[in-house]
Amino acid sequence: MDSDDEYDEDEVRLAFLREPDGPEDELQRHRFPNKAGGAPAWLDPVDLPAGEARLCGFCGEPLRFALQVYAPLPPAQGEGADAAHHRSLFVFMCPAMACLLHDQREQRAGGRRRRRSVRVFRCQLPKDSAFYYCPAEEPDEARCTGVEAAPLCGWCGTWGADDGRACGTCAARFCSEKHLERHLLRCGGGGGDGAPSASAWWLEYAMFCARDPDLLDWATVAVYTCERSCGGEGSGGYVEEFAWVQLHPPAPGMAAGWPL
Repeated sequence: MDSDDEYDEDEVRLAFLREPDGPEDELQRHRFPNKAGGAPAWLDPVDLPAGEARLCGFCGEPLRFALQVYAPLPPAQGEGADAAHHRSLFVFMCPAMACLLHDQREQRAGGRRRRRSVRVFRCQLPKDSAFYYCPAEEPDEARCTGVEAAPLCGWCGTWGADDGRACGTCAARFCSEKHLERHLLRCGGGGGDGAPSASAWWLEYAMFCARDPDLLDWATVAVYTCERSCGGEGSGGYVEEFAWVQLHPPAPGMAAGWPL
């Protein structure tokens, strides 16, 4: 692909899942991966989404990481592109289908305080930031700086751990009371070591681009974001975007297509 065509606005890229088969650090945050399942490779490892933003608005369970996409702004975007040299979108979902159906009905009903079972967070950073730098001898290879990442939940390994939710046996900390309770059942039985539980993740895969008209797709997650990527200011942190999940096939009582 020619550099002039690299950011053709009419181009559509399709990505499919594969098991990681590259370098051991292929899915680490300094490689700015596209990945699905497992735990997120947070672009900003310090200022993570917190509070109710981490929870399903219907059942109250912490949301589960679904996928992340590396989507830097093209240089042709002009103003704001430098602040979004690194830019990733992180998609989280509640694993309960009932909550997704409630989510879609509530989005259709409107209202100012709509609950969500699907959330998308955007993070963006300049090329050189508090978290990454490129050494002079390898200007295209990013490295992590010495900034210490925020401690993560001892159960899901996804969300930041809260100081007030800790295990008295192994001292692991957790993002929610629900995850602390699940850990205590395991730790109290002698099977806890503070390591995240694989049951809190979907299987981890890398994503790669391919073009094959015979491959089938499933439901669609549409993410709506500002064309200029406003709100992040290139200083890290996470901005919530709007997401709509198109069911396939349509669930009973739900019309096919986009929200009305």
